Amino acid sequence: DPDASVRGNAATSLGNFGSAAKAAVPQLLQLLRDTNSYVSGTVADRAAKMVLKIDPEAAGKAGVK
Repeated sequence: DPDASVRGNAATSLGNFGSAAKAAVPQLLQLLRDTNSYVSGTVADRAAKMVLKIDPEAAGKAGVK
């Protein structure tokens, strides 16, 4: 979506599903390059937090801390 708030909110929503959202991790990893501003930082910041929440192992492999 062209709207950063939609991307950020989508990442947050997926994170709320926890490990049940593992199928979305590849798309969230793509958002790690998204530097557009979002309510509480950037879309990339939000995506990183949600990947850590959903799949810590995948986050580690992607260098997310």
